Amino acid sequence: AIPLCRPCVDPWCSPRTEAWDKHTNTQNSSRQRSKPQLDSVTAQLLVQMQLPLILLFLQLWGNVEVSLSQNACPKTPVVPHASVSEVTKKAVYQQGNVIHFICETGYTSFPPIRYACTENGWLLTSRGRCNLKPCVLPDDTPNGYYQIIHGEEFVFGTTIKYFCNEGYQMVSKVDTRTCGLDKWTNHVPICDRLSCDPPPADEGVTVIGLPDNDNPILPDHLLKFSCEGPGKELNGSSVLRCGQDGQWDHPFPTCKNITRHEEECRQNCAENCKVPGPSDGLQLTTHEPGDQLRKREKLTFTCPRRGDYIRGKAEVECLAGGRWSDPFPTC
Repeated sequence: AIPLCRPCVDPWCSPRTEAWDKHTNTQNSSRQRSKPQLDSVTAQLLVQMQLPLILLFLQLWGNVEVSLSQNACPKTPVVPHASVSEVTKKAVYQQGNVIHFICETGYTSFPPIRYACTENGWLLTSRGRCNLKPCVLPDDTPNGYYQIIHGEEFVFGTTIKYFCNEGYQMVSKVDTRTCGLDKWTNHVPICDRLSCDPPPADEGVTVIGLPDNDNPILPDHLLKFSCEGPGKELNGSSVLRCGQDGQWDHPFPTCKNITRHEEECRQNCAENCKVPGPSDGLQLTTHEPGDQLRKREKLTFTCPRRGDYIRGKAEVECLAGGRWSDPFPTC
């Protein structure tokens, strides 16, 4: 059979016109020109991405320390009592990066500590140093003083202890202070004057010299004791002195009963020893001038002036016949 020709309905099968060929050639030419540009950009991006990835793989898998370029800086410098600030800290440092160091708590630096990353490594651009933060001088306490017991200077962490002068006692529970970030801890301790306890109330015992209005009995204060009424005798020292340590120099005396004969003998018997009058610089700590002591009772002397000392025996005993065991001492 003779083949028949039918009309073509596919536009691609239709005969190409000159305009169509021109349009097709223009598109192909544009594609050919843009392809090399796209290939160049893609290559650059791949190169930039490959280097960090390679370094990351080496650090993770090979535990290899590398830098991103010949200008990268190694580990940060070691600064005593300081660390890199969070603001300037980086995982990897490149040339031109600057790091600041912050001092530990209790330390301060002036000028600041600063390093810059250069092609030759880290360069110190601000030469600071972390030193212990200084403290203001601690307050003094009246009638006392302080000493450093931990540390050498008045800086952060230093501890001082307060002491009281002679004749004073510490009434505060805490006697130490430590230099903190902005001030000294605790309050300034208080030293009060030492005082002696008052004598107990004892019927028949007369006490002369107690302070008015129940005021404290301060060191060197004297109290005189005696017994009321006949038939009573003082058992103990008739004069007590409050010491610098807040203690009496003798126990408190008491009164005891005596017979009429003993009482008459106290006044007239030659067996008694008479207490002498005061001498230059010498002071009695028991009894008073003019008193009479019985056999085996003792008399005690002291030198109250600072720097003086007893020359001779500070204690003498009454012997039979109204005699003293030793000559009275001097200061």
